[in-house]
Amino acid sequence: MGQLKQANNTIAWALAIVLFVLGWVVPFGNAAELSTIRRRAINEQQAEAEAQGIGATVVAPQASNDYDELERLLSGLQTQDGVPYRMVRPDDNIADGESRTSRSLKEDSNDSAFYVLCYGDQITAGRIDDASEEVPYARRLKQSLKAYGLENIKITYKGFVGWTAAVMETYTSSPNWGLIGSIRKHIDDYDRPPHIVVLNAGYNDMWHVDNPGEILVHLKAMTQDALDMGVEKVLLLDLQPSVLRVRNKQKDTWARLVNRLKSQYAQENSNVVSVVFPFAYETKNRALFSDDLLNLSAEGHKKLGDALAPIIHTNLAFGGHVFCYGDSLTAGVSEPGNGQLTPYAPYLEEALTGTYPTFKMVGNVVDNMGLPGWTTKKMLESLDDQRFGLNRWIELSPQDIDVLIIMTGTNDLSTTSTAEEIADIITLHEVALGSPKVRYTLAIDIPPSGDRLASPAKNEKARSVNKLVSDWVRLQPRVQRLFFPFVYEANGANWASDNLHFSVAGYKTLGQELAPIVRDLYKQKKGEIKA
Repeated sequence: MGQLKQANNTIAWALAIVLFVLGWVVPFGNAAELSTIRRRAINEQQAEAEAQGIGATVVAPQASNDYDELERLLSGLQTQDGVPYRMVRPDDNIADGESRTSRSLKEDSNDSAFYVLCYGDQITAGRIDDASEEVPYARRLKQSLKAYGLENIKITYKGFVGWTAAVMETYTSSPNWGLIGSIRKHIDDYDRPPHIVVLNAGYNDMWHVDNPGEILVHLKAMTQDALDMGVEKVLLLDLQPSVLRVRNKQKDTWARLVNRLKSQYAQENSNVVSVVFPFAYETKNRALFSDDLLNLSAEGHKKLGDALAPIIHTNLAFGGHVFCYGDSLTAGVSEPGNGQLTPYAPYLEEALTGTYPTFKMVGNVVDNMGLPGWTTKKMLESLDDQRFGLNRWIELSPQDIDVLIIMTGTNDLSTTSTAEEIADIITLHEVALGSPKVRYTLAIDIPPSGDRLASPAKNEKARSVNKLVSDWVRLQPRVQRLFFPFVYEANGANWASDNLHFSVAGYKTLGQELAPIVRDLYKQKKGEIKA
């Protein structure tokens, strides 16, 4: 069932691109404007058909889940080899007898999962008292996150009763105890570091230091260790409340100072979030603490997990809008001649949101327009084209575009254009950034390919273009460059048999590699977050 659902979604994305190319659907805009442009496109196609003596009737597409109906709508568009574009069915067999969807479009739970590591002292361990079983808040956190639609989330935790932040930093590389050691094991187990680390430490240090500033030094060191290991965000939990803080005013003052300094540190670092402890030590909260009043009760640990859930969801969820513009590598052309389109856009959306998108004709988290065969020159000449122009797309977008991704130049390599002319890719970025609706652009290198390797002239031209664009990007605060994330390998898993386009796996890989860069461009500085 999961395979069928994702196959249907991919098919729907492919249909959208083809419909754009045919001129049947115009992205975005108000209903009246869309209707006018759609009628104009239909009339143009009708006139062309009549001029050729075909006498065909061009009709606007009707919503349908039927494969035959989709193929009927696509029957007028053919590949360069004269093959009609075809919607791939879930049970279509390929050469080895395995269905294409079961091999290439199946949902991989690890690919779309989010990962959280909780690390710290007795709070993370779930300590109550000597007689009680530990009840880590991480268990409750996983349950609570389901209410936010994060079903595919993996949470691991390590907590050490009585450990100070100083001890944690000393043993950070230990494979069994340390934070770095835990992240390394996470990479070994899941092929990536956790997206988020929740770090609680420092409470125990207050009874062993003469200067509370030392606590912050250890917290900052561990936080930087995690970020250097590839963790996207570190959540620093306030020092826990307890009866000991109430009885010792000096220690309570120190704890408040550490929490304040920690908050300032987070405000200066967009990868760090300071989390206020969700409840105080008060008479009304007595049930949230253990009988000895030193630790949290089982109910307190549950409440902490519940309180962290919306904060983690906020820092995992992607609330922005992305638009991908380019040639056939954006459209998702794969095996030559079969008409199958599998764009990287839905895989990017899956990596950003944790969910492979349910197709909508407009208004996806990640929208795209890919134009097979188009060169950079053609895109620049068509900036204001009513159906395919970059300006027109930006104008009709119903919301601001947080990140606009441009990948083009491959088709230019086969023309007489010089590297300097192809580097007019820069102009596409300048045009996009000239709109108040676009915040950032992302320039993807002209990808490697077998076609490039077979022609030293094309390969050298591509290298020159990539360098020219890269040199320009370095001076642009609102543009980032992506060095293409995978190399060309003949018969490699990421490459189609024509040695030029990507395979379904390749488009998926590209979408996943883009996600952390898009997140980084989108995110804004966050200061104190209250649970």
